Amino acid sequence: MNKTLYLFITLLILTFATAKRCGKDVGECDEGECCSKYGFCGKSKMYCGSGCQSEYGLCD
Repeated sequence: MNKTLYLFITLLILTFATAKRCGKDVGECDEGECCSKYGFCGKSKMYCGSGCQSEYGLCD
């Protein structure tokens, strides 16, 4: 497997593995974080962009 692809996949897994959950059954994100459409808290466009859940955190 290409080393770059392996690194990308590893970083992607770690990002979601360490992200706090949010949403209807879980609750809100910490102050200053967005709740993604998939129910994870974070601060990047992936969390704050399209589908962001404004009821549980900030959104763009």
